[in-house]
Amino acid sequence: MDLQIILILVIVLLTVTLVAVGVYLVLVLKELRSTIARVNDILETADNVVTSLSSPVVGLSSALSAFAQGFKTFKNLKDLISKEDDEDE
Repeated sequence: MDLQIILILVIVLLTVTLVAVGVYLVLVLKELRSTIARVNDILETADNVVTSLSSPVVGLSSALSAFAQGFKTFKNLKDLISKEDDEDE
């Protein structure tokens, strides 16, 4: 009989331990879920900030490229006019 009492006591202790571990695991998974949700919000905010910053940078880059192209065109026209004046003389 003593062996049966010891086995029942061990089974009860293991059951209580497994239930406690299961409850703790559920709590950890809930915390993990809320942490992932917060990280997702942070990443969405960062994406919005990057998008809002990249639009003006792209516009500025395009404007500088257009300015550089216009400057090259103006320089080419100036060189062409200078060559025509040299040929006329």
